[in-house]
Amino acid sequence: MGEEDCDKIEVSIMKHQRSWYLWLSKRDHLPRKLKQVLRVSNDIVMTEEWSSVTLNADIPDTLFTWKPPDGWIEWKKPPIEAGLLKPGTEAPDFDLASAEGKRIKLSDYRGRVVWFYVWRAG
Repeated sequence: MGEEDCDKIEVSIMKHQRSWYLWLSKRDHLPRKLKQVLRVSNDIVMTEEWSSVTLNADIPDTLFTWKPPDGWIEWKKPPIEAGLLKPGTEAPDFDLASAEGKRIKLSDYRGRVVWFYVWRAG
């Protein structure tokens, strides 16, 4: 990494679906570069590099302040009730891909109880 002599290590999880590659300075053992790879349908690669690493430095409070830009309006999360259907209202139809790669439409289950469970991996 530049003029820094580094060791490179790899940390992988989920059977190599997510990997971190770290370049650690041999002088102070602090990171100088991080490359993250998320292997999904298209690999997502993120890289960060640090050229100036300082230990135990005083950091002025001004670096931790934020001023909103002109015209900025604070957004407030609406109450959960605002997003719920009223009792007796028909649910809007939608379709999703199943785990088997087929399409599933909500309207195919009209009149039946549907448990909709959303999960994410990776």
